[in-house]
Amino acid sequence: MTHHFFHHRSRMLTLGIIIIIILGALAIYQRIVITALSKELHEMRSKSPAAVTPATPGSPISTPAEATKDVAIFSNATYNFSLAYPKQYQIKEYNATTATIGYITGSGDLENVAGKTNVIVVPAKNAADSSSKLQDFIFKNVKLLCDADGGGVSLSCPRQKNLTPMKLASGLAGYVLTLEQEEKTIGPEASITKTEAVFFITDISSNNKRAILVTYPVGDGTIELARQVAETIKR
Repeated sequence: MTHHFFHHRSRMLTLGIIIIIILGALAIYQRIVITALSKELHEMRSKSPAAVTPATPGSPISTPAEATKDVAIFSNATYNFSLAYPKQYQIKEYNATTATIGYITGSGDLENVAGKTNVIVVPAKNAADSSSKLQDFIFKNVKLLCDADGGGVSLSCPRQKNLTPMKLASGLAGYVLTLEQEEKTIGPEASITKTEAVFFITDISSNNKRAILVTYPVGDGTIELARQVAETIKR
């Protein structure tokens, strides 16, 4: 009886020790797992992008530089300037002073340029041009670009509505010129339609040689595209 009691007590003690060992092992394992998870969570947080502070309503949201580089660059060595235009277009340079940004199809005699924006250099032609006020020089020469006749229609820009400064990142002097435009139809039912024509002017004068760069929409081009191109002009 006594032997049986001690044998049973021994078994209970052994079982208790085993349970304690198992519980201890589980506790150690749990601590290891928790430590590992904490370390992993810390590493994940350290690799995550920093939180972006929401923009205040009405405030500009900055765009990564990479997202604004879908453009092509055109350089004019004669007058030492460059500009950027959207890559979906091409540029046709006719000579050192005249180029058109648009869609170009075909080649040779079959080439067709669907212009969107014209880029025209207007240099001073004589001493009077060089000595005249810049505002007068701009109006005189841009008016000539606006005036056109053909196909029973006469197009002219007789008056200047306003000339306002335009800030360019390059530091060059820029202006927005708005002219009153008149379209006259010729014939028995002659009529006059008045609209506005907008031109973007950049002063690219250098070494006392006056010259302006005129950027303006043509065809179905938009004022927004012409402005976008003009704002990229630099030396």
